[in-house]
Amino acid sequence: MSVLRVLIPALSAKSYGGDAYFRSILPVLSRRRDVETVIVAPDERYAGLCSGSARLEVVRVPAAFRGPGRIVWEQAALPRLARAHGAEVVFTANNSGLLLGSV
Repeated sequence: MSVLRVLIPALSAKSYGGDAYFRSILPVLSRRRDVETVIVAPDERYAGLCSGSARLEVVRVPAAFRGPGRIVWEQAALPRLARAHGAEVVFTANNSGLLLGSV
């Protein structure tokens, strides 16, 4: 069986829609045998959803990313982070995408 490795940046998911979306989708992804998910977040808010699952991993990054700074970081550092974690897909829930990179 082939396993798809997905990286999800959850940097802007503070409350409401984004946070609720991740809290809904991560338990579903943890049960999939064909998906491994790396969640990039500024804190441990999703760690409880990932405990006990070898298919979910949280990678913490500095929380100083807001507005344009977050966008610059996503474009500059996120492709390298995705490659370092073997991600084949980067899934964003905030209508942004990577301009550079093979992921």
